[in-house]
This record gives sequence, structure tokens and C-alpha cells, in this order.
Amino acid sequence: MAGRSTALAIAAIVGVTLVLVGCTRAGALPVPSGATALQQASPAEADDCGSANIHAELAPYTIAGLASEGKTFVVAGVTEVETSIFNTSDGSKPRGLFARPGTTANAQSNGQILTPLQLQAQSLTAAPGDPHGIRVAILGGTIGCYTVHVDVAPTVEIGKRYVFVLTDDFDADGKKLPGLPLARFAWPVDANDVVSTPEGALSLSDLTLAVEKAIPG
Repeated sequence: MAGRSTALAIAAIVGVTLVLVGCTRAGALPVPSGATALQQASPAEADDCGSANIHAELAPYTIAGLASEGKTFVVAGVTEVETSIFNTSDGSKPRGLFARPGTTANAQSNGQILTPLQLQAQSLTAAPGDPHGIRVAILGGTIGCYTVHVDVAPTVEIGKRYVFVLTDDFDADGKKLPGLPLARFAWPVDANDVVSTPEGALSLSDLTLAVEKAIPG
């Protein structure tokens, strides 16, 4: 049904390694060995077209709490915002996405639209190295006549730097999606290396120390 808007509610509990970077533009990066390559799709107009506005209420969290869960912090410059994709291996629309409840057999309950980002990153908690390209995704985007907006998904700009908090992502069938971590947060980093975090403004060095201190082991 064209133009149909669906309101959804989800609860996200995020967890968190801290990774300095430049903002040079990079081309498409190869998907790591063993990863699932998500392909771009161009769906035709259909009677199940529509949009979804997803509201997510995040559980309380702290920087130390995120770091103690062993997730990944990445300090990175955004070099490219790619075309949005469905989280299916062949790029097709997940079964049941935007369909009326109960009208689709074997619906893929974890169907999503993702927008991949190309980043240039350098680890702050490991031995110094050259900035390297990585590919991550944020929730939401538009593909043809389908649009998903997630109110807590990060908003980024090409050429700007952020501290990204990355978690595992999952495909439309709920299976772990290797090679394309999900960016839950993107905290802006200014020209003086000051990060705007939920706990206030912190220098990159202070944030690195806080993360290193909280990492288990």
C-alpha cells in the first residue's frame, strides 16, 4: 500500500575496544574473507511500498560499561556514504518487510534497511599503525519506494570525524552478519580532538584511557 507509514518500537542494549583517523576519500573496500556480501537492490514499485519510523529507547549506558562488554570504539573519518541495502545476501527485500502482519509466509522477522559507510580509522588502544579503511553500517535508509528511519541511528557527514561504537549486526534471518559491524553511536570529534560524548566533552586521549581501563583482562 503506497505511502503507508508504520510506527515500530524497539529496545536496544548496546555494549563496547576504542579505535585516530584521517578524512581521505577511499574507494570501495573488499569484504573480508568469509563475510557475507550484501548486494544493492533496486525494487520496482509495489503495493507494499511504504515507510517506517522506528523509535528506540536505549537502556542506560556509560563509556566504561560499553568498553567492559568488549565491543569496539573506532575513531574515524567518514569517506563515503554508500547506497542503502537490505540486510539479505542477494539484495532482495526481506520477506514480510512492510507487508501487513500475517500476510507473508516465512517472514524474515529481522529484515532491515542498512546504509553502509566507508571509514578511515586507526586503533588508539593497539600499537600505532597507518589509517586503514573499514566498512560499517547504520540502521535505516531508502531503497526505491521503501524507507526506514531510526530515530537513534547516528547521523554523519562525509569529511567529519567521529568516535563510532560498533556492535555485531545480523541479517534478515537473525544470523550474525560478519564483515559489516553496526554503528550504534557516532560521537563527533572536533579539530582539537575533543569528543562530544554522553558524559560530556572528553579529549581523545582521556577517552582512550577510560576505554583501556575498562577493557576486561
